Amino acid sequence: MSRGRGSCVLWVLLAVYLPMALGYSLVTPVLEGPDEEGHFRYVDYLARARRLPDLRNLPSCGSHECAQGPAYYLAAAVLVSWIDRSDLDHVIRRNPDADMVELTGRLLNEIEGGRRVPPRGSVMAIRISRLLSLCFGAATVVLTCRAGSTLLPQGGLLEEVPLLSAGLLATSPKFLSMSGLVSNDTMACCAGALSLLLMGRMVRGGAPTRRGAFVLGCAVGLAGLVKYSGFALAVPGGIMLLAGQACAPRGRSGSSWPGVVALAAWYGAGILATAGWFLTWNLVRYGHPLAWAQVLEANAPLARPTGLGVAEFVRMLPRLASTLWDGFGYGAHHPPRVQALLRLLPLPALVGLVIAVARKPVRAALGVPSLLVLACVAAFFSWWKKMSATEDVRLLAPALPSMSLLASVGVRSLVPSRIPGPARSLAVGLVLALSLAFSVYTVTHLLAWTYAEPTYLPEGEIAPMREAGQVVRFENGLDLIHARVTSRTTPRGQELLVQLTWQATREIEANYWITVAAIDARGDTVGRFFGLPFDGRLATTNLRPGGAFTDVVRLGLNRVPSDGARVVLGWCPYRSPGTFSRVVGTEETFVELGELGFGPS
Repeated sequence: MSRGRGSCVLWVLLAVYLPMALGYSLVTPVLEGPDEEGHFRYVDYLARARRLPDLRNLPSCGSHECAQGPAYYLAAAVLVSWIDRSDLDHVIRRNPDADMVELTGRLLNEIEGGRRVPPRGSVMAIRISRLLSLCFGAATVVLTCRAGSTLLPQGGLLEEVPLLSAGLLATSPKFLSMSGLVSNDTMACCAGALSLLLMGRMVRGGAPTRRGAFVLGCAVGLAGLVKYSGFALAVPGGIMLLAGQACAPRGRSGSSWPGVVALAAWYGAGILATAGWFLTWNLVRYGHPLAWAQVLEANAPLARPTGLGVAEFVRMLPRLASTLWDGFGYGAHHPPRVQALLRLLPLPALVGLVIAVARKPVRAALGVPSLLVLACVAAFFSWWKKMSATEDVRLLAPALPSMSLLASVGVRSLVPSRIPGPARSLAVGLVLALSLAFSVYTVTHLLAWTYAEPTYLPEGEIAPMREAGQVVRFENGLDLIHARVTSRTTPRGQELLVQLTWQATREIEANYWITVAAIDARGDTVGRFFGLPFDGRLATTNLRPGGAFTDVVRLGLNRVPSDGARVVLGWCPYRSPGTFSRVVGTEETFVELGELGFGPS
């Protein structure tokens, strides 16, 4: 592929990536991303205090994320320092049950003015910080393509790999989601891609130079300054220095052992040039260049007490790989069947990678660069295996460009070499089109559905319902102002549609499960729904006082009672299962909505 054509394709990838990442950011409510509130509180602290936090007193910073490298947060703090963020604690209304994993959907916070256009105050600062993540994501796409072009020979069997690797990142649902949140993940990806590019130049550009070693050290130091895991890049970086030195022609400057020592010194000097100030700060204050004891204490709930065994590690890999396309927030997951398919997606790339290594021409084309990429990935997997109990690829952010290159080599190797060049390019384009289609599906169906809000009824529709005299008031502050029950036949059997219109009469301070049951004449339950309203997506603490909305509960019946059934409902406090909110003025906890007859079954 010619350089001009490759540049055009890269611009197309960026033109696809930017609106997609922005769409993911807009669909995901403010501070609903994984640990997003903690990330932004670190940004806010740096912008206010203008100094690094005391890791022995993390509550003063407001987040365990303050134990991370400060590079991303410093950059974001500079961007938002001019914004008045004094409303931060006022606009966030924390869900009291956010720690409960059974809750799904938009559950962590209710943000006042979170969707206001234009945003103001802290919400504006959060939006700007998200745009910074998006910019680092775009840089990652470009640098990954450049790294692939540097590592792999131009033309030949692997000419589509650089653009394919960039395209897989640009159309990955997880990478797009990361790019739309306040998080240091995309900056870590960017630093990893930059390090990969410089390593490629080290081994492809002849004998390593002191300047090249210093610049590579600066990139590795930056990666560690973004995420502590970025320092793991120092290992493959050092390997590449030695490999480049070993491959250099004899007699070239620096090929002797003193030259190797000089390169190592310049490499270390580069790391210290970017990260030295931070390492020195930690050493002076905490007695360790990484403040390791404080970092371990801050992340204790997220760390493994002991490392996984080899067998456990291998069994876990499919689940880890599936998070490249799944796991976008608390409760934002694809259905189990889709997750099972996602775990199989990496298999074709893995098979293709084995085929690539088995083919002599491809193996020759890979050479030392393949060892480079594998060394990067191995370094991060080893760190992840020992340190983190969270099975999510975003924790391996600096290694994602390397993983994308490996996957691209595998996918490309599945296309027979005898196929004409245009047909190969078409096959690669089809892979990217499928990846993009799944990303569009994820944002329009999964995330848009997960974070959808109920449509509040206008006052002109609420008043007639209340005046009809059928209002049932519960002591939890939720009034049932209208109800309707109908039945229908589906391929799975008989189903009841229970339409309920609720109004919150005050601020709801706890989460309640709604219980709807169909009971036959003998008192047996033939159908039951138990969960949060709005298809399990709406925490009742997020209801707007005075707001009314209509919910539809689909109640499947395990059998059709010939003598009919009555439908009852009640509210159960989330933290007090087995107890129910009473109807105001009575001792009753359930209200009967009506009876339905089905006829002979």
